Amino acid sequence: MNKCPKCGNILLDFMGKPNAPILILGEYPSYKDMKIGKPFSQEMGELLLSELSAAGISPNDCRFGNLWQHMMNDTCDVNWHIDQCAKEILHRKYVLLMGSQLTQMIFKKNVGEISGLPLTQKMFPGTLFIASPHPSTIMKSCVGEIRLAFSILADRSK
Repeated sequence: MNKCPKCGNILLDFMGKPNAPILILGEYPSYKDMKIGKPFSQEMGELLLSELSAAGISPNDCRFGNLWQHMMNDTCDVNWHIDQCAKEILHRKYVLLMGSQLTQMIFKKNVGEISGLPLTQKMFPGTLFIASPHPSTIMKSCVGEIRLAFSILADRSK
């Protein structure tokens, strides 16, 4: 069990094949994720896998994780977490960014401004980014935006 070098909280590692071409990146793990020890667990994980399947993307082609590798808090230095994510992004052809905190950091835009658009970033040459609202927003009726992002990711990754 690894601990955050900045605040001492237990870390939730990325899951999936280390060489997977697709990175599914959320903002931070939920309490349930931390308790189970796996990102996107239980209802959120089922929802995410369902949308990936509907888009024709195999979970075996994906690596899953979050910007914050533990529950977000005010005492931890986000820069360490950003560095860990950057290392993960460098190895991917495609990255699905789920949530505004991620799109703000990488593109300086809210997720609603760029959701579903294929984007590139100079810091990560050869990586195609697709932005999507966080899956938890499906429960607040953003299904169409999330499906659009997954559909574009599926089209581009084939």
